[in-house]
Amino acid sequence: MNELSLERANAFLGAMASRTAVGEIAPVTPVQISRELDFGPPLVAARAVRALIARRRLEPVEGGGYRLLDARPIEPGEPESLPRPKRTRKPKKVSAAEAPTLRRRRTTLPRIRDSVARSSSA
Repeated sequence: MNELSLERANAFLGAMASRTAVGEIAPVTPVQISRELDFGPPLVAARAVRALIARRRLEPVEGGGYRLLDARPIEPGEPESLPRPKRTRKPKKVSAAEAPTLRRRRTTLPRIRDSVARSSSA
């Protein structure tokens, strides 16, 4: 986490902690806090919230909102408690040059019939 993101996440956490007791659900939305702190685009607040969730300072609550779990500021270099989900890769596209070789390798019903016909006629 870079220094600017750390400062923003801690500022967000401080604003959240000033309105909410530990263990309680915040009465304001992240966008409202972001506007008060003049963070700019909502994506900045989303990144701060994600960093706080990953380090177990906030917890999302069903029906929207966030519960304050811990009001301690994030320390520089503090690892994430919740790792990011792994991205699934899309299957590799077959190039036009590879397509004919793949067709030759596939076992198809017509090829089985031809093979059986050749073996029974021999």
